[in-house]
Amino acid sequence: MLKIDDPIELSELHRAILEAKFHPFPTDAAAAGSPVLAGVSNRIYDELSRKQDKRSADIAAFQDLRRIKSQNGYRGQWRTAVMAARRDTVMRDAGYEDRIAFAKCYLSPFSCTDDELREFLDDVDGKTGEHDIGKLFTKNRFASAQMLDLAYSFGRKQAHLVFILKDMRVCDIYFSGVHRFETVSEGEPPEIAVLKKFNASAGKTQKLEAVLEGGGSRLTLSVEADSADYWL
Repeated sequence: MLKIDDPIELSELHRAILEAKFHPFPTDAAAAGSPVLAGVSNRIYDELSRKQDKRSADIAAFQDLRRIKSQNGYRGQWRTAVMAARRDTVMRDAGYEDRIAFAKCYLSPFSCTDDELREFLDDVDGKTGEHDIGKLFTKNRFASAQMLDLAYSFGRKQAHLVFILKDMRVCDIYFSGVHRFETVSEGEPPEIAVLKKFNASAGKTQKLEAVLEGGGSRLTLSVEADSADYWL
């Protein structure tokens, strides 16, 4: 039987499991909600907690890191877990208690209150959050926002964009049912891409046209999709 006691090895295994569970476009989509992997991730975090300094301040800080909701709101893993759960047809058709069990698997090793688990299910069902991409860009100051991440899955027809606004708020945008996704670079894709022009609209489809510049290069982005979800 494999036994790992070294804290560094446990930390690296913990990091690898988080990457597998919370990657926006995983190679193995089933890993996100796997009950077996959820159990392993919880056991690893429990063991890491036991190996922490026994001072109460250190223990409290480590426990706080495990909370899915920090003082600044839900962690980024919440959003990727929501999107993964939406693709789970078994969870979609399950009863309430089973869906709560599914939610705990998707969010492990993070700890959640009962209210947070119910909110997670509401997010999965599309009852919370915002869905009008035109309203998002109209009501918030996206001028000179910096793009932190851009990813597209052709197979799943999904796109994920992350911006940081000038007021330091981070915005995650998920497009589902993507009909068109195009990027055109003039020069090498900029390492730091700043939003210079944009046109966003919502109707039968959600559309975003954006021009980003940085380091003497330009990136033009076009997205059209059936639906969009975003969090600020």
